[in-house]
Amino acid sequence: MKYFGLLILSILAACKTDLNIQNDQVEKTLLEYGAQNPEKNVTITTDFGKIELKLYEDTPLHRANFIRTIKSGHYDSPEFYRIVSSFMIQGGDLDAKRLIS
Repeated sequence: MKYFGLLILSILAACKTDLNIQNDQVEKTLLEYGAQNPEKNVTITTDFGKIELKLYEDTPLHRANFIRTIKSGHYDSPEFYRIVSSFMIQGGDLDAKRLIS
């Protein structure tokens, strides 16, 4: 459970400031958001084609947070700051401030 909480905090730390959640309200807020936004299929569109994702209810807080950040526009224009050819890309806001109070 300790690592699960740290994972949620790290995910939220990468979000924009308009997605701020009080530390003691993270689980409640995400569970409510997930109930109101039941999407389970996501399409990522890139210059190289589309990627279809299926999100599962086994991880309701992760699913809700991902849908929440998508709908906020957080991923509309990602900047990739680390690219390792034929291996991986890494993106996000290197200057993101800690958003959990």
